[in-house]
Amino acid sequence: MKLRWLWQADRTAGERRAALACAVVAISSASVAVLVRTRLAPGGEGLFSLWGAASGAVGGWVALRLSAHRLGHPGLPGTLRALGGIITISFIAALIAGTMILPGYGTMFGPFSLAMTLIGSPIVAVLWLLGLWLSHKLIATWRHEQESVHRARALAPGWRTRRRSALINYRESSD
Repeated sequence: MKLRWLWQADRTAGERRAALACAVVAISSASVAVLVRTRLAPGGEGLFSLWGAASGAVGGWVALRLSAHRLGHPGLPGTLRALGGIITISFIAALIAGTMILPGYGTMFGPFSLAMTLIGSPIVAVLWLLGLWLSHKLIATWRHEQESVHRARALAPGWRTRRRSALINYRESSD
């Protein structure tokens, strides 16, 4: 069975890439959450590990949705905004995942545990940053697509008047 309806149903290339950016951040957040948990308490694989992965995925997805406005902008200012967005996404994802894993203490120690894991394991830090940078590039495609649509609309002479006249003609014909 193909999931074509889920992936291509009236979605543009930019929208598909934005959805892929959400998936990339959710998967990398789940992976980092599992690595943080195994670094803090080795062993004990089971439902708690699965809950940690699910919490990390939800935390990463929500963090991206809250901070996606910082990603995808062109040029040096866009790169600086993206770096700020990556820091914001990392903090919010760790805060949400920590709260879901262990309410109270996890809220305090989630961001701290993420920072210590990224400092202690450079490979995990590089993979985390590459996942977020990939989402920045994927969202840039969507942002460029959206700006080109709105720019074309603004540059089209009289597009509002054509729309109004079509609406007026429709109302007159229905009477």
